[in-house]
Amino acid sequence: MTSNVSGEENVSGEENVKGREQFWVIAGAGHCGTAWLGELFSAIPSWIGFHELRQRSLQIEWTNAHTEDPKPYWDRIKEELRTRNVLDSNSWAPFELPLVQQVQSIDRVIYLVRNGIQQLHSLKTRSPVWSEQAITSYAYDGWLRDWWKVSEQEKPFDKMSRFERLCLLIQGHTYMPEYLIRQGLNVVTYRMEDLTNDVNTLTQLVPLAPDVLRDWQARDINRKVEGDRTPSKLWRSWTANERATFMDMCRPTMMQYGYEIPQTLVGNIDRYENPCDRQFGTIWTPIGSRIKDIGV
Repeated sequence: MTSNVSGEENVSGEENVKGREQFWVIAGAGHCGTAWLGELFSAIPSWIGFHELRQRSLQIEWTNAHTEDPKPYWDRIKEELRTRNVLDSNSWAPFELPLVQQVQSIDRVIYLVRNGIQQLHSLKTRSPVWSEQAITSYAYDGWLRDWWKVSEQEKPFDKMSRFERLCLLIQGHTYMPEYLIRQGLNVVTYRMEDLTNDVNTLTQLVPLAPDVLRDWQARDINRKVEGDRTPSKLWRSWTANERATFMDMCRPTMMQYGYEIPQTLVGNIDRYENPCDRQFGTIWTPIGSRIKDIGV
């Protein structure tokens, strides 16, 4: 299992191969290192890295980010692109990126994935308000409902628990890189664990000295100070029903990216083997009608 899932050999931000300033976007399912990597890019002299610029700098919350006028955001991005490369992380939900591409050319999408056990634990415990918003309100609700139809879930969407919808969120994000590639975007996928633990992998992406990158990797982005947060420890803290639900819905996600799972022989992998091939021509396309025009 390689960290660069897309198999692209040269993805470094060192060279301006197109003869103009580059606009890169970091995307992922949340709590997967987008803030850490966005800040790291700001340490490269020819780059400026943002994290959630649209929400934080423009005083927009995620609850209304899809209805607010994004013109101030684009004014800032275009101003920065006059003199340097720009990387923005997590300002846009991944399913919005084909719409963003129509406004501003995206030279590369860095898509981050994470061990699903740790990611789900982080989503449901560290930010319960956000995770509730992400599965019940604004465009994410429509996106999850679309994914629910394609993935052929047995339980009615409105009967799903919060835990089940978070599993659905993680499952849907697994197939998002493939969706974006089919929409014509240049996507490179990395596991967060590889970027934060393997300096050689991080060097391929970020053109800084290995010692500098090791200092960034030493930051406690996994919040180890809070105790044992290993997948096996978190797994034991879940109820039997939560473990069974995760195995049924997210085991294929884990296997696709080479993650180990504490328990096997539960769940049906065939049902989720590749739902993208069935209805990918229409999935998520209605999302645009639920979001305010993102043009300038």
